[in-house]
Amino acid sequence: MAAVSSAKSSSALKWVSLIVLIGQTTALVLTLRYSQTQKSHPSDGPKYLSSTAVLMAEIVKFFTCVAVLGYQNKWNFGRLLRDFDGRDSLKVGVPALLYVVQNNLLFLALSKLDAATYQVTYQLKILTTAFFSVTMLNKKLDLIKWMSLILLTFGVALVQLPKSAESPSLAADEKAFGADNRPQKSAGDGFVGLFAILAACCSSGFAGVYLEKILKTSQVQLWVRNLQLAFFSIFGAFAMTLLYDWAQLQQWGFFHGYNWIIWMVIALQAYGGLVIALVVKYADNILKGFAVSLSILLSSFVSWAFLADFVPSLTFTLGASIVILSTFLYGYEPKRLVQPAERCVEMKKKNCQCRQLIGRIWLFSRYSTGWACNLHADYTELVASNCVSNKLSAIEGSRHKRRFFLTTFLRNPIDRFISEFTHVSERGATWGRARLFCGDRSPTSEELPACFDPKVGWRNISLDEFLSCPYNLAFNRQTRMLSDLNLVNCYNSSSMDSTVRDRIMLESAKFNLRHFAFFGLKENMTESQFLFEKTFGLTFDSDLALWNRSKSAHIIPTDRQLGQIRQRNLLDLELYAFARRVFKLRLSKTKKLR
Repeated sequence: MAAVSSAKSSSALKWVSLIVLIGQTTALVLTLRYSQTQKSHPSDGPKYLSSTAVLMAEIVKFFTCVAVLGYQNKWNFGRLLRDFDGRDSLKVGVPALLYVVQNNLLFLALSKLDAATYQVTYQLKILTTAFFSVTMLNKKLDLIKWMSLILLTFGVALVQLPKSAESPSLAADEKAFGADNRPQKSAGDGFVGLFAILAACCSSGFAGVYLEKILKTSQVQLWVRNLQLAFFSIFGAFAMTLLYDWAQLQQWGFFHGYNWIIWMVIALQAYGGLVIALVVKYADNILKGFAVSLSILLSSFVSWAFLADFVPSLTFTLGASIVILSTFLYGYEPKRLVQPAERCVEMKKKNCQCRQLIGRIWLFSRYSTGWACNLHADYTELVASNCVSNKLSAIEGSRHKRRFFLTTFLRNPIDRFISEFTHVSERGATWGRARLFCGDRSPTSEELPACFDPKVGWRNISLDEFLSCPYNLAFNRQTRMLSDLNLVNCYNSSSMDSTVRDRIMLESAKFNLRHFAFFGLKENMTESQFLFEKTFGLTFDSDLALWNRSKSAHIIPTDRQLGQIRQRNLLDLELYAFARRVFKLRLSKTKKLR
């Protein structure tokens, strides 16, 4: 029931955020149009500078985020600064600067192209967003969704076709400028405008998906991300203001032409960015594109019904119908039948396979597959090799595509290392027959020298001997098994600086662990069992805490040995501290959902 409730809550937040975005975008378009068309006396000089409005919107957004975070932290900005990660903040520098460039490109495009051409061409950002979502986020779009994207673009293009013969606004423009005084557009202007808007479409798609990836693959608060985004955008917008409007700034000043309409535009622009961040957090970036497209239809309706500067035509009606149809098509998800699972029965020691009624295995242990392939139960080998999938196909008697959800248990690195030593001294190294598969091959003897004579093994060795080998795979084993070793040239430790190599491995392990469907802590077996059962909707026949035995209890290392163990497993110690924080967060959220 908790999972169902969570899904409904997430779905509600998704649609609420989309509705708010539609309203905000519509209001911004209408007020922005009014601010650009409002009449002023010639002696008042030019209208306000749009680049200054962009800059002010980012400043408003920045201080709004500061206020919200200050309130959340009880105005303890010292604690907020301590939690602020400078390296993490740099991630949003890319989308922040791209958004600033995008806004300035759109102003350039509007100075070279008519509004209809601009609006129609700018809808290509929906397709660029879909493209980057597929390539960067590995999203799978079925044929219906691709067709809906094409229909959406075609429908909005129909809506925005020029209607000069029917629009009273064009007649008013002719009266104001005169037939000979209207701005003349050259072929070069058209090319520059088209290039600018196409570049803006690509910038919008890439920046939006990049931001979506950051938000959905990070534990950083949404308000912190927005603060980081606004911080970098301020510098970019300020640079653009000086670059494009320095002469007018000197002559007329920064706030020339400002009134309450301009400040309303700034507020809508500032908080619109926050709304978009909520949309990509709870929905996705393609749905954001649909919401903006629907707001164009709503803006057109308000312009026709209340502002009397737009007359809907046959093409508008047809395009609106196509857009509405494409929206429903994209949101349609066919119901899928889920096969119930049989009770999982232990086949033999440490070897279980849970099957659906149709015979497919949906849960299995590493012993029944990984070891059968001579693979270690580590991330690199399981992902790089097809042996596990082939083994399951052989057991099931059929071959089909599989999607794997990884689970694991971690334990205190000191206890784990001592337990590893006990196991090795009694039975030999557990990785002795492992292929250590990485980069399409196993490591050479030069890359990973043996710490023991294969004929003798490590039976009956001392703890000091176990600690003395620099190539001992027991060192930082949890970090190595959870990281993608392809990022550090596999087991070739001489290919890069050891400090850099260790940091890459650790960050990779943290990233992968955070995306595991489940991980538990051996020191918190009761809580781990609760989290596992609520995550997968399963129930254990007995308490996991009853099976929390260890061989390390009777080994008492000296202070010197304990110091060496800590020094040899610094990465594991940092990874375990990270795992405890994430585990605590997951546990807290799961309990709240109940």
